Amino acid sequence: MNGHSVVINDVARQPWCSGEFFAHFHLAALIAVPLRVRERHLGALVAALTTPGRRFDVYQVELCRGIAQQLAVGLEAVELYRQQQEEAAISSVLARVSQEMIAALNTPTVLQRLCSLTAEALAEPDSCTILWQAKGELYVPAASWGLTPQQEETLQVLQIPCAAMTDLLAILPEDEVVELGPSSATGSTAIAVLQQLGLQTTLFLPLRQGQQFIGLQSWSFRQARHFTPRHHRIAQGVSQIAALALAHANLFAALQEANRLKDDFLGTMSHELRTPLNIIIGYSSLLLEETFGPLAAPQTNILYRLEKAARELLDLINATLDLSRLQSRRIPSILSAVNVTELLAELEAESQSLPQKSAVQLLWHTPPALPTLNTDRVKLKMVLKNLITNALKFTENGTVTISISALKDGVEFSVSDTGIGLPQEALSLIFEPFQQIDSSPSRRYGGVGLGLYIVQQLLRLLGGTISVESEVGKGSCFRVWVPLQAPQSMPSG
Repeated sequence: MNGHSVVINDVARQPWCSGEFFAHFHLAALIAVPLRVRERHLGALVAALTTPGRRFDVYQVELCRGIAQQLAVGLEAVELYRQQQEEAAISSVLARVSQEMIAALNTPTVLQRLCSLTAEALAEPDSCTILWQAKGELYVPAASWGLTPQQEETLQVLQIPCAAMTDLLAILPEDEVVELGPSSATGSTAIAVLQQLGLQTTLFLPLRQGQQFIGLQSWSFRQARHFTPRHHRIAQGVSQIAALALAHANLFAALQEANRLKDDFLGTMSHELRTPLNIIIGYSSLLLEETFGPLAAPQTNILYRLEKAARELLDLINATLDLSRLQSRRIPSILSAVNVTELLAELEAESQSLPQKSAVQLLWHTPPALPTLNTDRVKLKMVLKNLITNALKFTENGTVTISISALKDGVEFSVSDTGIGLPQEALSLIFEPFQQIDSSPSRRYGGVGLGLYIVQQLLRLLGGTISVESEVGKGSCFRVWVPLQAPQSMPSG
């Protein structure tokens, strides 16, 4: 037709026409109009007249051409819609596979999900992951899905030498999948292994961590059937997702190892540093008590300064270690019934040994009856002691007041002072680690800004909250609320 319409008004006289065929269908005239759109030939629209002697007139020819043009556009639209639906279906499958696999944080889980999720996406074929083991220069199974118990047992003892996979690796593109069956000339070793497991047609794709080749993923049918183009598309997408997921798992493992080494270092160093510091503090205290003889006033002053600096350094070491434990979630919650009145009495007694200025008075406002808390006594005590120490540190004269009251389904502790106070823009920063409002080298107050961060983290473990009100030059008030019943498990980060 060469893109042109063909009109035959005398079918019976055409030498190339089969007279019997046209007579059987009573065909008197034919018209064939090509279905073309954007230089694509989609077929032809054919119409016929069955009344003897009738002919297609000019109007009918134009009508057929118009119908053919609209039909071609409609067919193209249907084809595009079908393609879009297919792309949407493939994208949906890959999105779900990606979400599930990227969420996995270790390589064995990634590989197991790779097998199970893609086996489902590829119409339930059997799936197997084979990883390269550099130590023995072997390929060994690492994960599988859909195999029978007998096949699993066979797979567990399977070890494939590197040389036996050379022919398969030679035809395996970097980012493409390869389909092999029983009659394939290449990949004979891999096919023989799969046939031994009762598997037939197989899709292979490479697994990589970054640019490094680490193994193969395979999907196999137990019958000699072919994978569809849709299967190939999904498998190719899975190859890229698997590379990202494995890189993610590898990075997570490296971070875990780095974090473990950091924790080990902090634990060791804190112990090694605290031992000589405790000796320094101990001898300083003995000297100040004049255990080894009387001291002159200048000597006493120097020793006080020495002891103060040593205690600040010890506090810093302890805070750093506490921070590490909190961040690694290695501080378990030990819940017990806590009598708040008794706890406050302990704090009041212990607060006498806290560094205090002579112009600062510590006041306690405790009601006669308070509910019993089921919480972690040690953590709650750490929270309150931190806040009291902080208030004393930043108050030069006046009062530090501790007040307690029952509130909602818990107890509220407030620690207010008449100290230096905080600017409003600083209130959102003080609970961040290593934040100092005065960061100048000549700042008056020491510390590294871990105390309030540790307080907030401990309260998270107790299910409590903390808030602050402050005004520069007038002081601050920290309010801590703790529920009657602390959570049984620690909240996630």
